[in-house]
Amino acid sequence: MTLKRFYPGLGLLSMVCVLVSAASLVGLLFLGNVYGAIVVAALAVVAEMALLQIALRVTRRELRGGGGAA
Repeated sequence: MTLKRFYPGLGLLSMVCVLVSAASLVGLLFLGNVYGAIVVAALAVVAEMALLQIALRVTRRELRGGGGAA
């Protein structure tokens, strides 16, 4: 069992989340909207933490099932 078996798009979803948040931050800062940039950064951190939680749960499930490194 691997992470890709349970969540095949998790890595791609994580990269897209970071890319969109970075582009939004640059755009908002370019327009001078500092408060909007702070909100977008906070939401990006929350989204990344949620994705990391999912990855950790899958890894723990895999290790409990005996699927560790050979």
